[in-house]
Amino acid sequence: MTVMLESRLRPPRVLLALALAPALAVLVPSAVFAAWSTQGQGAAAGAALQMPAGSAPTASVSGAGVTVSWPAATYPGGAASAGYQVDRFNAATGAPAAVGTGCSGVVGATTCTEQNVPAGTWSYTDTPMQGSWAGGQSPQSAPVVVGGRASRARHPRRVQPRPRRGPTTTTAGPTTTVGANGA
Repeated sequence: MTVMLESRLRPPRVLLALALAPALAVLVPSAVFAAWSTQGQGAAAGAALQMPAGSAPTASVSGAGVTVSWPAATYPGGAASAGYQVDRFNAATGAPAAVGTGCSGVVGATTCTEQNVPAGTWSYTDTPMQGSWAGGQSPQSAPVVVGGRASRARHPRRVQPRPRRGPTTTTAGPTTTVGANGA
């Protein structure tokens, strides 16, 4: 008597790994992808530069405008970054705030003036930009105050003395005693 066992076909583990590899490549974050291809013969070489980080800016207030300036970020060899992204932060909470006209987008210089800045205490940063590449964000500037005092602490107010109740004595001339009811 011959007994035949039923066998299940299982795909080899190598095929399963090859099938899952593209899905895993999409799910795993990567910092940078770069590729070069060429045809020909002979030696080849390639070079890349690291994006520089920004330097702490200075900020000054004039009315509702804030002028922000910073040193140029340079690559090894001295070439400057093509532009900068300027960011504004609430100095008390650290929360980012939208940058207004004059400093929004990529700024092609090392200074800009943001117009119509809302009242508050703000600090700024700059980030070097080169095309779609961004360098490291600078440290924050010293805080600047727009539209008034940095704190809204109440100053002690002077309290006027209350009028005295009851009899009072005045000594301007003859002595007169006056009671609370005028008698």
